[in-house]
Order: sequence, then structure tokens, then C-alpha cells
Amino acid sequence: MATSIFGLRTRRRIRRVGIELSNTGALLVVVDIQRKEVEHAVPLQPSEPAEGFHGDQLGQHLAQQTKRLKLKGMACTAVLAPEDYELLLIEAPQVPTNEIKQALRWRLKGLSDIPPEEAEVDYVSAGHMSANDTPMLFVGVTRKSVVARLVRFARGAKLALDSVLIPEFAVRNLLVACGERETCVGVLMIRGANASIAFFREADLCMSRKFATGYSARVGEPFPVGT
Repeated sequence: MATSIFGLRTRRRIRRVGIELSNTGALLVVVDIQRKEVEHAVPLQPSEPAEGFHGDQLGQHLAQQTKRLKLKGMACTAVLAPEDYELLLIEAPQVPTNEIKQALRWRLKGLSDIPPEEAEVDYVSAGHMSANDTPMLFVGVTRKSVVARLVRFARGAKLALDSVLIPEFAVRNLLVACGERETCVGVLMIRGANASIAFFREADLCMSRKFATGYSARVGEPFPVGT
């Protein structure tokens, strides 16, 4: 099955597996889309937190849990950790639609720490940010090695990985699915030492910023409100 990078054009299924990554591990979630219910939410925590997503332990834990929960063959979406992607606002290249991604990849020079030849990119329109008839795009960028690692983990767990998203695009898809087309929404996403805040207007991404929280927690631990 082909993997849709950043999950912008993925068909829905009744039940899905979600993997939300962080710098210290991941959260495995099983969702019944038809009933709009979370069936399972299982932290995947390596014994050495410093390994995080980049260690092989996470893949082993994922395989163990998918076997225990009998998830073999289920469709899977992965949401990247904050440190594994960049989100850029870039002027839309004046090229045919089927050439936009390639043109964006080479526009990354000087804008991203990820070399163009190592980059996976996808984009959404930034209609609310466009001015003077100049269309703008929000461009999500990650390394090919990050996606390859996710594919390897999914295969080892016998899951059908069909989309990889950045958190902002994941929230956008959720707002669209919930019919939030006439509202303005702000979303604060906290993952231990890292966090981001994103604003959406009529389900379209308007702005996103990453920042450090100054707090480190293991996957599944509550964030102390007021600190």
C-alpha cells in the first residue's frame, strides 16, 4: 500500500491505528471512527528515554502491543515528533500542479536545515496568509530517513502505514472531519519538553509556532498545569 506523506489525501476507514511520536517514545491509539470512540491508548516508552523514537526499542514495543491488541493489518497513521519536521510558509511556485512538490523541495535551500535531496515535502494552501494575488503555501518538511524508519516499524508490527502527518496537518484533518468550517480555533499541543500552538480559520491553518516548555515528561504522564 502506498504511503501518503503528511496524510492529506488519505481515504478513511472505520477503524484506524494512530501513532503519535515524541522525543521520548510514542502513544499508540486505536480509534473506531464510525463510533467516534478511542478503543485503546497505550504509551510506548523505551527503557532508555534518551533513545526515544530513534531507538529500535520503540519498534519492538510497537510490535508487541499490536500483537497483544490483535491489530494485524489495520490501517495506520503516524504523527511526527516536533523535532522531526519543519513547517514553512513559502510562496507557491508557478509550475504545474504535478511539479509543485519538486519545486518546493529545491526552494528549501537556505530555509530549512534539511537538504533538498533528503527531504520529503507536502503542502496545504495558506489562503488566509496570501496577499497581493501571491498564493502562499504551508509546507511540511521531514527527512526521508524518518519516514523510512516509520515504514520499517509498521512492517515489523504488521500494520498498514498509509499516511505520515505533522501535528498541524493532523489537527486540520480532524477539524475538516468534524465539520468545523465556520469557526476560528486555537490548538495547544504539548509533548513534554516541546510544544506548539496553531491557529485555524475555517479549518485552514493560519499560523503555527513551536516553543520549549521547560518541562520533561515520559509518554503518558500528565503535564503540570500552572508550572
